[in-house]
Amino acid sequence: MSHALRIVSLYWLPLFLYVALIFAVSSFSSPAPFTFPDKLAHFIEYALLAAMLVRALRSNTHLERWWLAGLLSVFVVAILGGLDEWYQSTVPGRQSDILDLAADVCGGVVGAGLYLIGQRLWIRQKSD
Repeated sequence: MSHALRIVSLYWLPLFLYVALIFAVSSFSSPAPFTFPDKLAHFIEYALLAAMLVRALRSNTHLERWWLAGLLSVFVVAILGGLDEWYQSTVPGRQSDILDLAADVCGGVVGAGLYLIGQRLWIRQKSD
């Protein structure tokens, strides 16, 4: 398997499939019956998205400034969260909520931050 194909299949494909899953769930007339609060679901959903995005960005873009990958990830998460909320407003039985978008962005900040902290700790531990 070529290096490029390996990067795409291990980092970018799971990310795109996850985004597709987010929008697929948004297509349902009524949200799936979660046993925890809606805002927490948004927070966790977009924290995972941000972590996956930072991971993909750091895999092959060679962003030497780790904070730039985190910032770009949060920016993309905010855009996708906004698009998801807009899309939900077009689905019968669903509505858009600015607080959902706020939970998405907060989750993105935490997810990107935790991933980057974990990555730096992992690298530091391996070099010791």
